[in-house]
Amino acid sequence: MAKTKQKKAEQKRTKAYEIPRKSILRKPIAYLLGFPVRILYGVSYEGMENIPDEPFFLMANHRSMLDLMAIQYVLPRWVYWIAKRSLFDIPVVGWVVRRLGAIPLERNQKDLLTVRTVLRLARAGLSIGIFPQGTRVKEEDLYKVLPHGNTANLAAHAKLPIVPVVFARPWKLFRRQRVIFGEPFYISVPEDKENRKQEYNRIMLGIMRDIFKLADIDWLPAPDARIENSAKKTDKFKGKEPVNEDRAG
Repeated sequence: MAKTKQKKAEQKRTKAYEIPRKSILRKPIAYLLGFPVRILYGVSYEGMENIPDEPFFLMANHRSMLDLMAIQYVLPRWVYWIAKRSLFDIPVVGWVVRRLGAIPLERNQKDLLTVRTVLRLARAGLSIGIFPQGTRVKEEDLYKVLPHGNTANLAAHAKLPIVPVVFARPWKLFRRQRVIFGEPFYISVPEDKENRKQEYNRIMLGIMRDIFKLADIDWLPAPDARIENSAKKTDKFKGKEPVNEDRAG
């Protein structure tokens, strides 16, 4: 009995989402969606020499569903994107995102299954993608939506080089869109255990600011900025300057 309980506890502790590693649909779908977007929206790609040969952790701002279509098919490696759990429940859409290797995330609560899944994929030599702000952000809300500090936490434990990417302007048909890749870097786990959450928040603010800086956008959160879909609805910007001292490489 004791061994059975111990086994069940171990299975629960190590449980993760089952993510398809291969699918013949991936590359054709990526091309069929990405190439027309590139033509219709005049997408140019800058800094692609910054994409590492090894697996990486991609972080980008999020303006539209077109972001994914425009970027996935030009990447040298398949990226396993973290996506909101509700997408998986939509008929047809859910089937497609599963086949594409998306990782489900419950955005309004701590999702340990997602954490375990991301770390397992990273250790298997696969690349991860995430939009740190957790939602599509309109131009008028650009300074009002904070990135999740948990993104920095996840990236630090994944131990992959982080590739920052910016979609420079709102998407508009036949108007040029720039997708800019920044130089990769690493972040480490903060040494101060008692204030680790605050440190991850500050690190992530710095990363987000540098993402926008790739497009010459001076991004600093508004005083009333907040984290979208946070488990704690009171998570707001405290007015502290973002810092990047934990970066290396």
